Amino acid sequence: MTGIKMNREMQESENKRLIAISIVILALIVYSYHIRFARPASPSLPDLERIPTEILGFASEERSLPREEIEVLGVDESLVRIYRNRTGEEITLLIGYFKTQQENSQIHSPKHCYPGSGWDVTRERTAKLTLSGQRENVKYLLISNGRQKRLVLYWFENAHRIITNEFALKWYEMKNAFLGRSHGVAFIRFSIDITGRGNVKESLKELMDFAEKASESIEDVLSAKENDH
Repeated sequence: MTGIKMNREMQESENKRLIAISIVILALIVYSYHIRFARPASPSLPDLERIPTEILGFASEERSLPREEIEVLGVDESLVRIYRNRTGEEITLLIGYFKTQQENSQIHSPKHCYPGSGWDVTRERTAKLTLSGQRENVKYLLISNGRQKRLVLYWFENAHRIITNEFALKWYEMKNAFLGRSHGVAFIRFSIDITGRGNVKESLKELMDFAEKASESIEDVLSAKENDH
């Protein structure tokens, strides 16, 4: 009898696991269908040009993404700036805004894009930044290409939350789709060249301070867009 009971419990556990897997697969199918055929909820775009051109003693030089890269990424709006201080140190800011996660406009994770461009991700961690008045985890990468080394901070942001995990991003996009919320999401990335620098922690602190200050304006711009909607 004990063996029969154990087999029954194991069968029930297996059935529950299969049901849970089926629910997840069904949700992913529905989400895939949605991003394939759904239209953006709003044609409005954030005015990224409102982000200050001078931050913490760094003055910016505007760049633009090549048309080919824009088409590959599928961004609806983008901003690329190189901020430089008086000593020549440079911090690069990249923002890509997606009105909706359509099939042909999926956000590409830097963890996958950098290796495709010849960079090796040698370290992946999280760093704590103050964003929207709260301490948030953001992704921190150390990448290298030959002798070149860079530090990278990045996260994803919409009107509802800061997101650092690519899988969590998919989940919230699916959730927002079901709730009828705006699908707009921004990819925000800061990077600094640390080639030849011995103190990585000091460079990371500098990059984090800059990102925190810049994020105040970035959040204002994104919030203004959502309020217009």
